[in-house]
Amino acid sequence: MSISKPILGLVASGAMGSAVAHRLVANGYTVLTSLKGRSEGSVQRAEYAGMNDVGMNEMIRRSQYILSILPPSNASSFADEVLECLKNLPEIQQTEKNGDSQKGEPLFFVDCNAISPAAVAQLASKFKKHNQTQPTTTQTNFVDASIIGGPPSRPGSATVYDPTFYISGDKHLVDNVAAVMRNGGLKVTTLDAGVGEASALKMGYAVGTQWCRYKLEFDGCLGNPHTPKATYASSPATAKALMTELSSSQPALLQRTTRMIPDMLPKAYRFVGEMNEIADFTSSSLATLDTDGNDHGSKAGDTWRGLANLFDLVSTSRKTDGESHKILEEFVKDAKELLGGGR
Repeated sequence: MSISKPILGLVASGAMGSAVAHRLVANGYTVLTSLKGRSEGSVQRAEYAGMNDVGMNEMIRRSQYILSILPPSNASSFADEVLECLKNLPEIQQTEKNGDSQKGEPLFFVDCNAISPAAVAQLASKFKKHNQTQPTTTQTNFVDASIIGGPPSRPGSATVYDPTFYISGDKHLVDNVAAVMRNGGLKVTTLDAGVGEASALKMGYAVGTQWCRYKLEFDGCLGNPHTPKATYASSPATAKALMTELSSSQPALLQRTTRMIPDMLPKAYRFVGEMNEIADFTSSSLATLDTDGNDHGSKAGDTWRGLANLFDLVSTSRKTDGESHKILEEFVKDAKELLGGGR
């Protein structure tokens, strides 16, 4: 006799979330979501991935696992929304779920967002408080997860790619979630560590990769988005000379930049929250080393807050005059032509 797979809830249907959902659906899972207030792009991605839009309350009522895959700045508010739904719903019974789950099963909430360990601890405490103060409602198991890598490849893709989900927390909860995700075709590594460690790993990884992103996009080639704007406006010859030099002395750097900038532009808003989370992580991690009273931890965090401001500048430009976007797109176009005929 075959055992039915649990129903999963997943928010949101961005590039990562929809690709994860698509992989899960392709491996036999039903994936529910809530598209209220989401963009047309999110709706289209959800439909393409095979996600079922049932609304927030129904998603919570029917799901045994909720995967939170959001921009970091939305992680806390979504958790609050889930908890509010749980308070307003009656205790989930098997009859209410039409056989979708076993009676009395707790809900697993898996936070997969790029947030700091301190932020994860705050979320975990909210769910713990819910379990203690709302004993007649559905109890919730909180699990910390992080995603290293880009969206998983879609079913049928010529090239198969898998990011790694790192999971930490109580071992029996981690093993449970890992088994479900692996059965859904996802690559999972479990950490023998408590809540917050998976997020700490993500923050440590992001410190390195986002620094490279900063060096490539803002420092190595572009300054900040105001710099290329001013360069192109006041001295196009200087901008061209810069690209010519880069194509000669740093072709790999320039080539990589032409790939990373277009990928970054529509997601700049997301990096604002991630940079701020890294700032908090860096500040708190280095605070223990501040033995001379110079507040090195806070100052180190300021670097990442500065990057958050740069990404916010790009994001705001997209919503307003789009000038910085146009400048960056023009830079990429000219660089590609210089590197090899616009490839």
